Amino acid sequence: MAYTEIMTGPEHRAPGLEAATDEDFAPEGEKGTQPVNDDPGQRSIAESFGARAHSRESGDYDVVVEATSRPTGLRPALRALASGGVCTAVGYYLATGTRVPLMRMYATDATLRLGVSHSHALLPDLLDLFHRTGFPAERVTTLEAPWDEAPAAYTARTTKVVLRRDPLTPDTREAP
Repeated sequence: MAYTEIMTGPEHRAPGLEAATDEDFAPEGEKGTQPVNDDPGQRSIAESFGARAHSRESGDYDVVVEATSRPTGLRPALRALASGGVCTAVGYYLATGTRVPLMRMYATDATLRLGVSHSHALLPDLLDLFHRTGFPAERVTTLEAPWDEAPAAYTARTTKVVLRRDPLTPDTREAP
């Protein structure tokens, strides 16, 4: 079985990272990531890194990363799996009664993984990847804002927000 994966959803928020890391994480000689995203701007960012972005899921994928955090993204992500495939949901589903196609998952031996992301554990490897490859992570950033403007920045409908603030020093830290 060829190794293929997709990242789904109009709310997918890191369109270039998966394309840039294919060589490091996909099995050698196999296909890489194919982002699926309804937003042309986000598809353009992913394609600028060499990804083969799509506006709709197509085909049978070994790995699907569902990044919308919405039931309307979860069901198509699970339907896009190949037999024995794994869907990892990186968000959480707030709606009561989120429907999951359990019979289809059973019949295709699909696995759904979800839970809290422990990104801190992966941060050293990710930073090493950026250092080793010169990956321009800043190209994914669509809004940069000062720390004091964080609430407004996070309400903006944009792809990736990066906040700036002065470094904390012992003199500038507030007492609890």
